[in-house]
Amino acid sequence: MPDKYYRKDKKFNFFKDGFGIDKKQLVIYSLLLLIIVIFVCFGLWGYKIYLARDMENSIKEIENLQSQRDLELEVNFSKLKTDIENFKKILEVHVYPSQIFKMLEELTIPQVRFTNFNADLADSKLILEAEAVDYSALASQIVVFEEDPRIKNVGLSEVDLDISGRVSSNLEIEIDPAFLRSVE
Repeated sequence: MPDKYYRKDKKFNFFKDGFGIDKKQLVIYSLLLLIIVIFVCFGLWGYKIYLARDMENSIKEIENLQSQRDLELEVNFSKLKTDIENFKKILEVHVYPSQIFKMLEELTIPQVRFTNFNADLADSKLILEAEAVDYSALASQIVVFEEDPRIKNVGLSEVDLDISGRVSSNLEIEIDPAFLRSVE
């Protein structure tokens, strides 16, 4: 039979005016692509097995570390943290009454003496029954109190003059709360 009747391998043109691939080349490229896909699948399958083993090892390691934990110590640390926070809160509102006596000792003039002392530390107020030699000594004492930055306000009430000439009164002193809560 003449050659013209044999069927020639037909070339496939994927691109217009481009290169062509015959059937043999197409089969070879397809087989190569199939082999690559198989290798990738086996690689992914092997990687999956590796990850499963790694996960099992990680779980065993976590369980081992969990068994080494000291839960009582962890609870004690959390209690310690809570106690420290509570102690800080106590220190913020703690009042140092000894500061008041030092301040009164510094500010009291010799012509005045205090016969009674009441304190309301929650409101930062003092009520002092004072006895002074005369009115000017009492006025001087009030001025000394008012000029001190630790004292916010001074109130005067129940002023009396006794037979001997002494002046008695009640002084209501409002103290700066920051002063009461600081340690000097």
